[in-house]
Amino acid sequence: MKKRILTGITIALMLTSILVFAACSFSVGQPVAIYNTQQTVSSYSSVNDSNVTELVATVGLSTTYEVTSYIQYKYTIVQSSWGGYTEHEVTNSTASKATAFAINEDGYLITNAHVICLENSSQYNNLSYVSRSVYINLADSSVQLPCDIIAYDETLDLALIKVRESGTTYDGTSYELKDFAYSVFFKHDDPTAENATVKLNYGEFAVAMGNANGYGMSVTTGVVSAPLRIFEELDGTLTKAIQTDATINPGNSGGPLFNAYCAVIGVNSFKIVEDDTENMGYAIPTYVVLDFIESLKDGTYDKQTTMNAQGTAYQETVSVSYYYTTERAYSSTGANVTKVN
Repeated sequence: MKKRILTGITIALMLTSILVFAACSFSVGQPVAIYNTQQTVSSYSSVNDSNVTELVATVGLSTTYEVTSYIQYKYTIVQSSWGGYTEHEVTNSTASKATAFAINEDGYLITNAHVICLENSSQYNNLSYVSRSVYINLADSSVQLPCDIIAYDETLDLALIKVRESGTTYDGTSYELKDFAYSVFFKHDDPTAENATVKLNYGEFAVAMGNANGYGMSVTTGVVSAPLRIFEELDGTLTKAIQTDATINPGNSGGPLFNAYCAVIGVNSFKIVEDDTENMGYAIPTYVVLDFIESLKDGTYDKQTTMNAQGTAYQETVSVSYYYTTERAYSSTGANVTKVN
């Protein structure tokens, strides 16, 4: 039996404490300066180097974050009673582990919408969010920084969040963000577009990064199995995705799928589980992600499906920049990269 599953991982609240190595030490009462400078390697344009995976990981791990979402929600249940039915309000909470990646130096990040929303939310009557707290941390670090939810669209399964420039970490330590490394998008075209010029290739190298199974950051490699797959949802919505055989597991949601040159070609989202099927993972293509970002900037987003942190209709615009390249080459100086304000 075939089953499409989202790749976030929900965990019980009592299991959200994970043993990791601290990235820095703290002095009581003194704000901590958080430096996350871009890790770079020498420029290259050939993928014949046997160390290409390590090169991509060196750059990508400094821009990819483990995400922990704490969600408190309420809904109503209907129970039969003498003389009819009565409604009761239920309040509950959950936590999940997933992934996000930074898109600029201001601390904006992209992740999946289902990372910050309740799984199977449509099954709850009168669902509303009481509170949602989102924290990020780098690989092998216990320093969890708070993020704000800017906007999300569950139909696209995309969300824009932003790390706070200063405040307190999850454990209550004051901090100030001094440096924030970011990823660069590989701006490829929708292959169904008439004027498509920059395309993904069947079989080109792919690297998936994410918080697999909530155990911490991991790196897996594979290829672009297919540049485009189209899935039709029950409501008729068409979802475009990149198929890859790079291993994608629960917890990888929202993480980047890189090409061989450290540029993001997609956002890891879901995989197909079937009795006789292996290694069929899917990522949201960059052109869908960039359209989502641009729509939040100019106000052309879907007013019915785009939500704010409170879970109500998003009605604003946001000034957010991002970086992209159309070249299959990596430059530590960013010479082949364009910034969009």
